[in-house]
Amino acid sequence: MDESGLIKGIQQGDRKAFQTLVNSYQRMVVNTCLGIVHSQEDAEDLAQDVFLEIFRTAENFRGDAKISTWLYRIATNRSLNFVRNKKRKGFFQSLEETFTGSKNHTSEISENRSDQPDHNITDQQRSDLLHRAIDQLPVKQRIAFTLNKYEELPYQQIAEVMEISLASVESLIHRAKKNLQEQLLDCYKKNASDCKFLKRMVSHIKSNDMKNKCIHKDLIFYLDNELSAEKRNAIEKHLEECADCRSFLAFVRDEMQVIEHEKNPEASPYFFTRLSARLDEKQVYQTQSQWARLAQPAFFSLVLLAGIYGGLKLGSNASSPLVNQQTSSGVQMLNDFAAEPIESFLLDEL
Repeated sequence: MDESGLIKGIQQGDRKAFQTLVNSYQRMVVNTCLGIVHSQEDAEDLAQDVFLEIFRTAENFRGDAKISTWLYRIATNRSLNFVRNKKRKGFFQSLEETFTGSKNHTSEISENRSDQPDHNITDQQRSDLLHRAIDQLPVKQRIAFTLNKYEELPYQQIAEVMEISLASVESLIHRAKKNLQEQLLDCYKKNASDCKFLKRMVSHIKSNDMKNKCIHKDLIFYLDNELSAEKRNAIEKHLEECADCRSFLAFVRDEMQVIEHEKNPEASPYFFTRLSARLDEKQVYQTQSQWARLAQPAFFSLVLLAGIYGGLKLGSNASSPLVNQQTSSGVQMLNDFAAEPIESFLLDEL
């Protein structure tokens, strides 16, 4: 079934067409979300949200772009919103820790352990360093870099997803790599206190000799084979003479390998099962809400009519001024009830 057939089937509520779409694009969506949120569990939850939105808004698909482009846009937007909300929660949590005096130290990258080798950094620490560096990138650079590195999209397709020019994509990715390398270096400097190797490396990078050659600014482009032959030869000549720069190059290479190890995770076998359950739950809730909205005006109208009828009957049988007074009060109460706008009794939509 082609893309237009899939969308048409989903617009008509065809679950088989929806499952075909999910099976075709599940890996892509999860991988895109993973590149931004850095957690497979969160990435799968967000991917399910993306497909639920596709099912709910399929009638809005105009067909002027590929389904994959539409999915990329929704996935990046939802992932970025998730990260923003997480940062907001983290801010309030840090305020609570400030006032309560409690703090979780498990997220520290470096540990003061005398038995830790000078240059031994664990895989988890490497991941933390890279994720922290990526998170510091401006939003557009982050999106372009993620689509390029995690999804390996060509620049032209990234331009279509982001709805910008090809030249803008080239500039964004170039600046993202440059900023990423600076962020990585900053992370190294902040966490060099327990590592003599990092201390020596940072000291060397900050030296005048290193600054004049600007080797460290080009290493990430050197690894991606994006330098001219003249620059590559100059860097390789310097690397032959400098052990510290060779070590730093290996460090940057290892950091970039984190992406290769993370991307394209094995899909959960229960992904569509959980997605179907969420879709069923959402549809049941929507049906109940619609019936409730339709039934409430009729219900309150019946209550009002019954109250008026009862009040009139009671008034006709009254034989004393006291009863008449009570009846009038009851009728007035019902009139006041009738004057209330019916919208005030409707349930709010989620």
